[in-house]
Amino acid sequence: MLRPHLSMRLLVSVILAGVAAGTLSADYRPTSRLAWAFDGTIDESERAGNILYLAGDFTGAAPIGNLAPRLVELQTSGSATPARTLPSPSGPVNVIIPDGAGGYFVGGGFTSIGGSAQAALAHVRPDGTVDPAFAPVITPVGTSQATVRALALSGTTLYVGGHFSQVNAADRWGGAAIDVTTGAVLAWDLGLPPGSEVSALAVSGTTVYLGASDLLAVDATSGTPLPGFTATVNGGISALVASGSSVYLGGTFTTVNGASRLGLAAVDATTGTVLPLTADVNAGGWVAALALDGTALYVGGQFNSLGGQARGRLGAVDVSTGAVTAFNPGANGTAFALLAQGGTVYVGGLFSRVGGEARANIARLSSSGGVLPWNPGLSSRVVTLASSGGVVAAGGSFTHFGAVARDGLAAVDLLSGELTSLAPAIVSGTFGSPLIGGLDVAGNTLYLGGRFTSVDGVARTNLAALDVRTGTVLPWDPEADGYVDSIEAVGGTTYVAGQFANVAGVARNSLAALDATTGADLGWDAGVTGQVYELDVEIWPTSIVIPPGYRLGLTVRGNDYRYRGELTEFAKSFHYANRGIGPFTHTDPDDRPAEIFEGRVTLHLGQGTNSHLLLPVIP
Repeated sequence: MLRPHLSMRLLVSVILAGVAAGTLSADYRPTSRLAWAFDGTIDESERAGNILYLAGDFTGAAPIGNLAPRLVELQTSGSATPARTLPSPSGPVNVIIPDGAGGYFVGGGFTSIGGSAQAALAHVRPDGTVDPAFAPVITPVGTSQATVRALALSGTTLYVGGHFSQVNAADRWGGAAIDVTTGAVLAWDLGLPPGSEVSALAVSGTTVYLGASDLLAVDATSGTPLPGFTATVNGGISALVASGSSVYLGGTFTTVNGASRLGLAAVDATTGTVLPLTADVNAGGWVAALALDGTALYVGGQFNSLGGQARGRLGAVDVSTGAVTAFNPGANGTAFALLAQGGTVYVGGLFSRVGGEARANIARLSSSGGVLPWNPGLSSRVVTLASSGGVVAAGGSFTHFGAVARDGLAAVDLLSGELTSLAPAIVSGTFGSPLIGGLDVAGNTLYLGGRFTSVDGVARTNLAALDVRTGTVLPWDPEADGYVDSIEAVGGTTYVAGQFANVAGVARNSLAALDATTGADLGWDAGVTGQVYELDVEIWPTSIVIPPGYRLGLTVRGNDYRYRGELTEFAKSFHYANRGIGPFTHTDPDDRPAEIFEGRVTLHLGQGTNSHLLLPVIP
């Protein structure tokens, strides 16, 4: 569907007029609730018969009743449903580690968990409840929110890293140690400067390794630096694994102790000397997660090569040889979390496909990279994984389980309320998730516009067409050299609009008309000289009930509506004299500077750029 395009923002006034010539009615009144929670924005919808097509910037959807806010424990055998209910944090979970007794320590950016006012750090007991006896007070830095990013447990000592200033009123900038039996903060003190942040932790014997502004190694009891250890980095450290005489680190750095290491490095555990491992990620890539299983170091993040070999966000290195292994499942989004044990690799992140299989943000893989038949599906980003007693716990910013992957395109059967099987694999270049900005249905053809490079393995650049009966990619292939955000098929013509300069091999600035069958340019030149932008207007709710027989009128204007007649005494009695919009004026020079908002604005209407008003369906 093609929507209105403007070169600037406009004000929209909604006028409720008491005109009894007609009734307000919806085009569709569902008999079942459309109960799906999408993990991103829905930017466009189009109904064809009983099917509602949805497009936007999302990677999946989950049944709205399958709640699992930010923390969930999943079965690993049989059904991949939640093993038990865990308390819900009020904000994102950054890290989970087992407590050794069937429970977990949980850190993140929350201010409460399971109804308990415990900020940033909590202990979930084996029965799934929050431990009230473990309630350390984590103080934020200034006005920011206290955040725990890393945890490591050694005996009865819990090492904590993050962005905070105090623990239990004791100064502990970014790092602290807590007695898990009492919740008391220990004397272990890194002595880091104010504002410091610790983003990764690992414990090996009597040494604790920390990812801060550099890689630090300190005594596990006193917190004093390990003599002779130096490992300076020029970027962030996201992941640490300490094993034997080596420490492996991943992050956004490009050098360690002056030696070139892009995103992945190994140093000597005693001295910090850089080791020969040189499995760099590509320039601009970074490593978010590491997991060691035997000699296989699994690597996850945002990259397209590892050690000079093509690897899509997932790969592995044999630490005994330094060689990149054959592990190459490939994910279409960032891998933020890894858990490897006994030849099985769990991966969490923000993706919809791994190894070509539909997986919503969490997957289980074999050591060879094969996708295993375990598919719990979580509705958004997974950033931490932990294993305890045959189950896997996941944390992040998701809200639901049972999610199914959808690459910016979904279809809902309006009779049953269920998602249809339409789920083409839509790919967007090397980085970034695909975005479907516009769609339209004409007969048995579904036209798509957006930001993508292939659909179901067929090369398509920002424009494509599918057979709605089979989901097959059709030969229609005009190609646009920029993002397409609107599309509408009218008769034998398909109009497209967006941020492009060429379509179907012809120079067309932002607007074009294409043959609906062949994709050829039809010679229509709208003469657009400036950039044309789509305008989506949100009408804020005002709790107004419209009686039967009334009409909803919508006007688009360049400034606020103002009644110019004589005001009544009642209208004058308000703080703002009420001329039609009350206090809701848009005249603040700071918010609406004249150099931006007093220029000439052109509305593009007609010739396929028809406007529309999308109203919610209230059952």
